[in-house]
Amino acid sequence: MKMKKTIIATVALLVAIFTASAQDAFRFMGIDVDGPFYDCAHSLRKAGFRPVRGEVNVFNGKYRGTPVTLQVESDEAGRVTMFIISYPLRPDISSTSSLYDTVRMMLIQEYGTPSLSSGEYGDGPAVTSFSIYPGGTTDDGSSPLLRKKTVEAIGEITLSVSGEDDRVRIFVRKIQREEATELP
Repeated sequence: MKMKKTIIATVALLVAIFTASAQDAFRFMGIDVDGPFYDCAHSLRKAGFRPVRGEVNVFNGKYRGTPVTLQVESDEAGRVTMFIISYPLRPDISSTSSLYDTVRMMLIQEYGTPSLSSGEYGDGPAVTSFSIYPGGTTDDGSSPLLRKKTVEAIGEITLSVSGEDDRVRIFVRKIQREEATELP
């Protein structure tokens, strides 16, 4: 009987440790945004992305059915620091605006209400930013944990249209603990 309690306690401890560590993981398309570049490149290939000839960190593939170019930024230690997803150039401002709105709604469905939004694209650059919290988000964009205590964001997804080339891009990065801002 004592052995059974010991095994149950050990399993419960392992589950608690795994759950706590999983909450700090920030994943996009099922890939750790803080993992080793080699693992990220392997996962991208499994997801159908192919390296661009002559480039180590740039891949072509589809994100939610739309062809995109995905650039993976990494630090000196070879850990992923950011994904940059670029949609192909659109022929005119109305199709760029339509793509921006479509991608924005898709991200709202997945991540909840944006934490920052500069408005709709049309008169210039537009930015919509989502802060990601441990345990995911709810429809109002906040973590259920926020009702109980202050929680640091672990990641950020920013959708933007730059004024330079009018290309719709998604920037995905993990927020380092020293950069994270506490929310009310």
